[in-house]
Amino acid sequence: MSNSVDTGPDRDQKVATPQSLRSLLIGGMALFDERVAEVNADQFGRDTTCDGWTIEDLVQHTADTADRAVAFLRGATWVAPESTGPALDRWRETSAALRAQLKVSDLDGRWPLADDSPHAKLRFHGCDFAIHRWDLAQSLGIDEELPAGWLEYMNGFFRSLPDEAIRRPRAFAPELAPAPSDGPTARLMAFLGRRPLTS
Repeated sequence: MSNSVDTGPDRDQKVATPQSLRSLLIGGMALFDERVAEVNADQFGRDTTCDGWTIEDLVQHTADTADRAVAFLRGATWVAPESTGPALDRWRETSAALRAQLKVSDLDGRWPLADDSPHAKLRFHGCDFAIHRWDLAQSLGIDEELPAGWLEYMNGFFRSLPDEAIRRPRAFAPELAPAPSDGPTARLMAFLGRRPLTS
């Protein structure tokens, strides 16, 4: 690990461009928070871009992602909960726990984070939050464009990885050809095997 230790930010905030692992995680949660707050109680049964998942399933998965990150930072083995309540409640609980953990965890301060970092796997968690914002937007009929700084980071990150690192069950499907009308976010999602629900 680098001698540089990332110590900020220490609170939830929007992040225009990830500049550290901490800002990637905190900013990703903020992006997801903003969109999930728009889901009405009667919309959690809607389909999503994730095959076989409803919004409820997607939010539960995103809560698991936050919970996995907390366990990793504590040096613990993540165990799936035996029972869960409403997805939104669980997301609020696990994302709050991750924010609290990030305040006390010493993270590798290099950026972009190197593949040899002990915290390298958390890059996927931070990106996952942002990607699932787009998934939610599709279910809500919103034309989502993620912030340019996030697109720049995620394009650089995902496109630098070998297929075997991302094309696997519960991760990303094979790359799709983008549509001529696709904007920057939809093009990234096509690379990650996702298409808008309307297509």
